[in-house]
Amino acid sequence: MDHLLDSFFSSSTLLLCIAVFLSRILDVSFGTLRMVNVVRGNSLAAMGMGFCETFIWFVIAREALQSASGLAVGAAYAGGYATGTLLGTLISKRITRSRVEAHVITSHHDPSIVEALRQEGYGVTAVELCATRDGEKRYMLLISMDAKDLSRFHGLLETLDEHAFVTVSEMKTSYNGYFRMTGSVK
Repeated sequence: MDHLLDSFFSSSTLLLCIAVFLSRILDVSFGTLRMVNVVRGNSLAAMGMGFCETFIWFVIAREALQSASGLAVGAAYAGGYATGTLLGTLISKRITRSRVEAHVITSHHDPSIVEALRQEGYGVTAVELCATRDGEKRYMLLISMDAKDLSRFHGLLETLDEHAFVTVSEMKTSYNGYFRMTGSVK
């Protein structure tokens, strides 16, 4: 037992654990960003990130497997993986420009809802719905926006029609049309 504690707290083990932890953060962050690029169709960026991810993993896995301090290195490996997942997600949110499309079915037929959204700079495509269960006319609204504008949009829609049915999907691509641009309309 004393041998296990001595190896767990030796300076060489500590340095190896730090190296494993930091390397796993780096390679898992690359892996997260690689997957974002794969989903978005950025093959070359995904390829470069995959190379970096695998190379870092290979170097650090080789060092970790040659170590006699399995438990300490294993904990550093797992901790680096978890931290890298978090960091990669945060980085991808910062550097990728994500667009979403909101589909809104209004609770009633009110053209002022469409007009108010347009006044706020949102590009709105409005489709009149005639055949609803209760016989009421409604609108189906299609609105494309930056993902970072979603909470602002939600707050605005709550004031206009608190009972509207809303679905939001991430968009892969969009062409032409009107998009809200930080306080102005493009």
